[in-house]
Amino acid sequence: MIRRKLCLIIKRLNNLTQNSITNASFPHTVNNSGKHSLIVSDGVDVAIEVKPDIANFHELQRRLVQGISVKKWRRRVNTLIYENSKPEYIRNHSKQVPFFIFSIKAKSNIDDTIREIKTYYEENDVPIFEQIDCIVVLNKGIIINYKYEELYPWISTYTDEQKAGWFFEE
Repeated sequence: MIRRKLCLIIKRLNNLTQNSITNASFPHTVNNSGKHSLIVSDGVDVAIEVKPDIANFHELQRRLVQGISVKKWRRRVNTLIYENSKPEYIRNHSKQVPFFIFSIKAKSNIDDTIREIKTYYEENDVPIFEQIDCIVVLNKGIIINYKYEELYPWISTYTDEQKAGWFFEE
Protein backbone atom coordinates (compact mmCIF):
# COMPACT_ATOMS: atom_id res chain seq x y z
CA MET A 1 0.00 0.00 0.00
CA ILE A 2 2.74 2.50 0.92
CA ARG A 3 4.68 1.53 -2.21
CA ARG A 4 1.61 2.32 -4.33
CA LYS A 5 1.19 5.70 -2.61
CA LEU A 6 4.86 6.54 -3.17
CA CYS A 7 4.63 5.56 -6.85
CA LEU A 8 1.57 7.79 -7.21
CA ILE A 9 3.44 10.67 -5.61
CA ILE A 10 6.43 10.21 -7.93
CA LYS A 11 4.18 10.06 -11.01
CA ARG A 12 2.54 13.33 -9.99
CA LEU A 13 5.79 15.12 -9.09
CA ASN A 14 5.23 18.00 -11.48
CA ASN A 15 1.77 18.73 -10.08
CA LEU A 16 2.47 18.43 -6.35
CA THR A 17 4.53 20.58 -4.05
CA GLN A 18 3.70 19.25 -0.61
CA ASN A 19 1.88 16.22 0.71
CA SER A 20 1.42 14.19 3.84
CA ILE A 21 0.35 10.62 4.29
CA THR A 22 -2.30 10.63 6.95
CA ASN A 23 -4.23 8.02 8.84
CA ALA A 24 -7.73 8.31 7.35
CA SER A 25 -9.41 7.21 10.57
CA PHE A 26 -7.79 9.98 12.61
CA PRO A 27 -9.91 13.10 13.29
CA HIS A 28 -9.36 16.08 11.01
CA THR A 29 -11.26 19.07 9.72
CA VAL A 30 -12.08 19.87 6.11
CA ASN A 31 -12.72 23.14 4.31
CA ASN A 32 -15.61 23.95 1.95
CA SER A 33 -13.80 22.14 -0.89
CA GLY A 34 -13.57 18.93 1.10
CA LYS A 35 -9.80 19.23 1.55
CA HIS A 36 -8.02 18.85 4.88
CA SER A 37 -7.75 22.23 6.58
CA LEU A 38 -6.35 21.04 9.90
CA ILE A 39 -4.56 17.78 10.54
CA VAL A 40 -3.45 16.94 14.06
CA SER A 41 0.16 15.68 14.09
CA ASP A 42 -0.97 12.42 15.71
CA GLY A 43 -2.80 11.68 12.45
CA VAL A 44 0.20 12.31 10.18
CA ASP A 45 2.35 9.30 9.33
CA VAL A 46 4.90 11.29 7.28
CA ALA A 47 5.26 14.77 5.75
CA ILE A 48 6.57 14.79 2.20
CA GLU A 49 7.89 17.76 0.28
CA VAL A 50 7.85 17.00 -3.45
CA LYS A 51 10.19 19.10 -5.59
CA PRO A 52 11.26 18.43 -9.17
CA ASP A 53 14.79 19.80 -8.70
CA ILE A 54 16.86 20.29 -5.53
CA ALA A 55 20.12 20.84 -7.43
CA ASN A 56 19.57 24.57 -6.89
CA PHE A 57 20.77 25.37 -3.37
CA HIS A 58 18.09 28.02 -2.75
CA GLU A 59 15.35 25.50 -3.57
CA LEU A 60 16.99 22.89 -1.34
CA GLN A 61 17.39 25.44 1.46
CA ARG A 62 13.69 26.36 1.30
CA ARG A 63 12.83 22.67 1.73
CA LEU A 64 15.22 22.30 4.67
CA VAL A 65 13.62 25.31 6.38
CA GLN A 66 10.17 23.76 5.80
CA GLY A 67 11.47 20.53 7.30
CA ILE A 68 12.67 22.27 10.45
CA SER A 69 9.14 23.55 11.10
CA VAL A 70 7.68 20.07 10.49
CA LYS A 71 10.21 18.45 12.84
CA LYS A 72 8.96 20.73 15.64
CA TRP A 73 5.57 19.00 15.54
CA ARG A 74 5.07 16.42 18.28
CA ARG A 75 2.65 13.56 18.56
CA ARG A 76 0.95 12.96 21.88
CA VAL A 77 2.27 9.41 22.06
CA ASN A 78 5.28 7.78 20.50
CA THR A 79 5.18 5.05 17.87
CA LEU A 80 7.49 2.55 19.56
CA ILE A 81 6.46 -1.04 20.17
CA TYR A 82 8.84 -1.72 23.09
CA GLU A 83 8.74 1.77 24.57
CA ASN A 84 10.30 1.03 27.96
CA SER A 85 13.36 -0.64 26.43
CA LYS A 86 14.41 2.55 24.60
CA PRO A 87 16.25 5.60 25.97
CA GLU A 88 14.21 8.76 26.48
CA TYR A 89 15.75 10.59 23.52
CA ILE A 90 14.61 7.75 21.21
CA ARG A 91 11.11 7.85 22.71
CA ASN A 92 11.03 11.62 22.12
CA HIS A 93 12.33 11.16 18.57
CA SER A 94 9.51 8.72 17.81
CA LYS A 95 6.96 11.44 18.64
CA GLN A 96 8.18 13.52 15.71
CA VAL A 97 6.60 13.41 12.26
CA PRO A 98 9.12 12.04 9.73
CA PHE A 99 9.99 14.52 6.98
CA PHE A 100 10.96 13.42 3.45
CA ILE A 101 11.83 15.20 0.22
CA PHE A 102 11.12 13.52 -3.12
CA SER A 103 12.90 15.00 -6.12
CA ILE A 104 13.55 14.18 -9.76
CA LYS A 105 16.93 15.91 -9.83
CA ALA A 106 19.78 16.71 -7.49
CA LYS A 107 23.40 17.67 -8.08
CA SER A 108 25.16 15.28 -10.48
CA ASN A 109 27.50 14.32 -7.64
CA ILE A 110 25.14 13.36 -4.80
CA ASP A 111 27.91 13.99 -2.27
CA ASP A 112 27.67 17.70 -3.16
CA THR A 113 23.98 17.68 -2.19
CA ILE A 114 24.77 15.94 1.10
CA ARG A 115 27.58 18.42 1.76
CA GLU A 116 25.19 21.37 1.16
CA ILE A 117 22.66 19.90 3.59
CA LYS A 118 25.24 19.28 6.30
CA THR A 119 26.79 22.75 5.81
CA TYR A 120 23.38 24.42 6.04
CA TYR A 121 22.59 22.61 9.29
CA GLU A 122 26.02 23.36 10.79
CA GLU A 123 25.97 27.06 9.83
CA ASN A 124 22.46 27.49 11.25
CA ASP A 125 23.00 25.40 14.41
CA VAL A 126 20.08 23.11 13.58
CA PRO A 127 19.86 20.38 16.24
CA ILE A 128 19.93 16.79 14.99
CA PHE A 129 16.32 16.16 16.01
CA GLU A 130 15.10 19.01 13.73
CA GLN A 131 16.93 17.73 10.64
CA ILE A 132 15.38 15.99 7.64
CA ASP A 133 14.98 12.22 7.77
CA CYS A 134 15.25 11.20 4.14
CA ILE A 135 15.62 12.50 0.58
CA VAL A 136 14.66 10.32 -2.38
CA VAL A 137 16.10 11.33 -5.76
CA LEU A 138 14.47 9.54 -8.67
CA ASN A 139 16.84 7.18 -10.52
CA LYS A 140 19.73 8.16 -8.22
CA GLY A 141 19.06 6.85 -4.75
CA ILE A 142 18.11 7.65 -1.18
CA ILE A 143 19.89 9.94 1.26
CA ILE A 144 19.09 8.89 4.84
CA ASN A 145 19.91 10.71 8.04
CA TYR A 146 20.24 8.11 10.81
CA LYS A 147 20.22 10.49 13.74
CA TYR A 148 21.01 7.96 16.43
CA GLU A 149 22.92 4.68 16.25
CA GLU A 150 19.90 2.85 17.72
CA LEU A 151 17.94 3.73 14.58
CA TYR A 152 20.39 2.05 12.19
CA PRO A 153 18.37 -1.01 11.09
CA TRP A 154 20.95 -3.17 9.30
CA ILE A 155 23.22 -5.86 10.65
CA SER A 156 26.76 -4.73 9.87
CA THR A 157 30.31 -4.61 11.08
CA TYR A 158 30.05 -0.84 11.61
CA THR A 159 31.00 0.56 14.99
CA ASP A 160 28.30 2.44 16.88
CA GLU A 161 29.82 5.77 15.77
CA GLN A 162 29.53 4.67 12.12
CA LYS A 163 25.83 3.78 12.45
CA ALA A 164 24.68 7.39 12.92
CA GLY A 165 24.90 10.09 10.29
CA TRP A 166 24.25 10.57 6.59
CA PHE A 167 24.06 7.54 4.30
CA PHE A 168 23.46 7.28 0.56
CA GLU A 169 22.01 4.17 -1.06
CA GLU A 170 21.76 3.85 -4.84
